Amino acid sequence: MPPNSLETRANAGDSGFEHAPNNAAKPCPKRGTSDAALRAAKPAAKPYKIAVGGGLYLEVMPTGSKLWRWKYRIGGKENRYAVGHILICC
Repeated sequence: MPPNSLETRANAGDSGFEHAPNNAAKPCPKRGTSDAALRAAKPAAKPYKIAVGGGLYLEVMPTGSKLWRWKYRIGGKENRYAVGHILICC
């Protein structure tokens, strides 16, 4: 019986998917920022950022608002996307 085509590709090292280029962004070395640390962030005189990883960060404003932002590049141009704000209840 001939081998399954999926087995043949897997055995040949060709999974059918392209691999990420060598210059792709490396994963963040730290495990991430805890939920408690993000919620406990206090406002300062100037806005500041708490990086989470993969371009995602929390921006803490002097007014106390906390905004999720995502920084990315398209064609070498840096862009920011406002994801939303943190809602803290109770």
